[in-house]
Amino acid sequence: MMKIVILQIFTAFTIFLTGCAATVPQQNAPVEPEAVRYNILLDFDTANDRFSVTMQFDSLTYINNTLQFFPGGSWRGIDFGQMIRNLSAFDANGQISPVQRIGATQWRLLNPAEVTTIRYQIDDTRDLPENLRPPEMLGTALNENYAFINGGGVFGMLSGMEKSPLQLQINLPDGWQTGTALQPDGSGNFLATSFGNLLTSPILAGYLTEVHDRVMGSDVHMFCYSKTDKIVADHLFPHVRDVITATYHFLNDRLPLEEYTMLFVFEDLFAGGVEYQQSGAFIFEEDDLETIRVDVQDVIAHEYFHLIIPFSIRSDALSIDDFLRSRPTQHLWFFEGVTEWASDIIQLRAGLKDLRHYIVEDFRQKIFRETLFGSETSLSDMSLQSRGNPRDYANVYSRGALVAALLDIHLIDLTDGRRGLQDVINDLILDYGKSRPLPEDQFFEILIDYCGPEFESFIRKYIIGNAPLPYAEMLEKVGINYIESKLSEPAENDFGFFTGADERGVRILWIDDELAKFDVQKDDLLLAIANRRVTPENYQRLLYDELLPRMDIGERYPLQLVRNGKRIQRTAEIVQRKDRHLFSVPGMISPAQQRVREAWLRQLQ
Repeated sequence: MMKIVILQIFTAFTIFLTGCAATVPQQNAPVEPEAVRYNILLDFDTANDRFSVTMQFDSLTYINNTLQFFPGGSWRGIDFGQMIRNLSAFDANGQISPVQRIGATQWRLLNPAEVTTIRYQIDDTRDLPENLRPPEMLGTALNENYAFINGGGVFGMLSGMEKSPLQLQINLPDGWQTGTALQPDGSGNFLATSFGNLLTSPILAGYLTEVHDRVMGSDVHMFCYSKTDKIVADHLFPHVRDVITATYHFLNDRLPLEEYTMLFVFEDLFAGGVEYQQSGAFIFEEDDLETIRVDVQDVIAHEYFHLIIPFSIRSDALSIDDFLRSRPTQHLWFFEGVTEWASDIIQLRAGLKDLRHYIVEDFRQKIFRETLFGSETSLSDMSLQSRGNPRDYANVYSRGALVAALLDIHLIDLTDGRRGLQDVINDLILDYGKSRPLPEDQFFEILIDYCGPEFESFIRKYIIGNAPLPYAEMLEKVGINYIESKLSEPAENDFGFFTGADERGVRILWIDDELAKFDVQKDDLLLAIANRRVTPENYQRLLYDELLPRMDIGERYPLQLVRNGKRIQRTAEIVQRKDRHLFSVPGMISPAQQRVREAWLRQLQ
């Protein structure tokens, strides 16, 4: 699939880095009396939709003198502080108590012991400029039909009260329903065991449809908002059940949670999903269910598997108790890449997608993205650098999944079908898990130990190192032929490069080897071609609708480029187009290939 470009790449791992905390209690768990009470009014009658929040306390001390708003974002910071309006503190008599702003997301209570109430308004993130707006499922949304509340984008936290129990009251319009993993208190309000619990329990409210059902021993609660009611929960739920059931069998007949909440918004854009530890949030462009079903299932499968990686299997560089203690990890490739591989192979092995879809739509598209994003650095280095480099984050996602797929085949082949990456993951779940993270500096050694010493060279070449991935060699083991490229038949013309637009302009993302002799390089900024100016708005039409149809193979044309801040002139040549990353499945394969393929495609009953 992977329509999931840079926006979707902020999956569960982003939330994990920026605020996962205590597990949401079960419905019958005892809850302490709340120390902080939040009340939210939804104001969507103004030019900027806002959440009006009141915080109330019985007593504060000098320890509780700082109000902190979430400094979210692992790849790009989310400045929730800039959306705060009219923040004031009051004593028990309703008199204003002095407050001083001391940072982008912090306010100081000058006399905290007298404060009983704090009021403020905070805009939804849809009102931020596009270049500052967080991905939709990490932000907030508010309009006359629904509200999506990501805790980090609405709630402030007082110092010293991070682990205090909380009560939340939301004042909703008539006819609205609420979906959340937070525990109801029986009077229309919700309870949280701590601020971390509140932060990792998003809320969807509005004109919703819902389903509550039990799937393979897990209570699943699904809430769905659809802009024009094209998607209703009853119709979507069978596909959710299919994915969870397939995951159950992949995990040796167990699921990671006894209770799970899913929040769906079908509106104007495809943003993907985020796993929040006890609940998943998903945002898709509304369409007929059959049209978007495959993409929806792919995202659900990916996010749900994040309950295993990294919420169960993880490096100790990542904390699920204190978001401020998480640090960069060289094993992001494992958390995102292996999860993406698992989301595909789980569906393949359960019969939710066929072999052709897996190879052409999943595997092949990841190869194209890996080519575009580049593999100049290793997966482990990409993982460490990804917080400041969205392209590395994207390639961790693609190359990481490809490496996992090839490692799985390699394991199955060398163990005569007795063991694959699925078995490695299940063993790691049993031996490690939530309470026992893997040591960051021993992660590779542990993985080698669980795979076997004969796999050390594979891991060191393709994960710690950045050697070209052995697609043909590994796929041949399961009877699939792979050709990297061949000349098109009949001959068609091509520029020999692929471009993409960003805030800097139109950039060359990939070049054919034949263009190297013309000194055209990857990452060159393209200003003009054939004496025609190139812009992000016109480049697709100009290159492929206007210029290329009128040019012949071998014809030369001028280029104006920017490289390292300097303008340069080059002359390039139209080349014969190549068909790339081609696969075929022969009708006859050897007995050895058949044995490996059967183990690889083992149907899970």
